Order: sequence, then structure tokens, then C-alpha cells
Amino acid sequence: MVWRNVWPAIAEALGMKASESRPESIAKTLGSDAAVTTWDTIRSRYGLRAPSLREFLGRSDQYADFCFAYGLEGSGGAAIVSTIKLRRAGFHDVIDTEDMFRHWFKWFQEKRLLPPPG
Repeated sequence: MVWRNVWPAIAEALGMKASESRPESIAKTLGSDAAVTTWDTIRSRYGLRAPSLREFLGRSDQYADFCFAYGLEGSGGAAIVSTIKLRRAGFHDVIDTEDMFRHWFKWFQEKRLLPPPG
């Protein structure tokens, strides 16, 4: 699964339309004063129980930049991902990645940590 293939499902879960992909640092974007102000406005408008943007994110924005290989020239190294050890350890249930994102965004919305879609 490639991240650019998952963005449409994430956008759908948030009630948005996916746009053309372009490189962008999530840490830089979400670390801006504008992002903090926007998040505070969203929290207020929807009566969210979510904490401040920095408390909510922790360092996950920096981790996302790493996972998405932001700033790397060319393509990142090949990754081999296997679930064999997990299955041998008894973890047999699986969920489609896009369905998993939809599920968790809905959960966050139900807990009033994210605004409703739309």
C-alpha cells in the first residue's frame, strides 16, 4: 500500500475531497502559527474535547514526515513488509487499510476529538 493511494479514503472520512498529491512537510505545516490558530477555531466551533494541536499531535507530525520520506531525493529504499510472524503468533484478523482509517476517524469524531465530516 502506498500512502498516495490511501489519501482519498482519509479525505472521505473527514468529509473532504482529495486533491493532487504534492510533497509537503506535515511537521512544518502543522507547526505553523496559522495551523495552531485554525485548530483552536475548529475546536471552538465544534465544541471539541481535543487538546491543543501540539498536545494532540505529540511528535506524530515529525514521524509522519519520516514515514512519507519527506525531503528525500528520489525514492526511498525498498521496504519488505511481512505479516508472517504476526500470524504465527496468533494475530489472524485483518482489516483493509482504508476501512481502518475510516473506522478510526469516525471513532475520533464520535469522541469529539475531531470535527464531523463535511
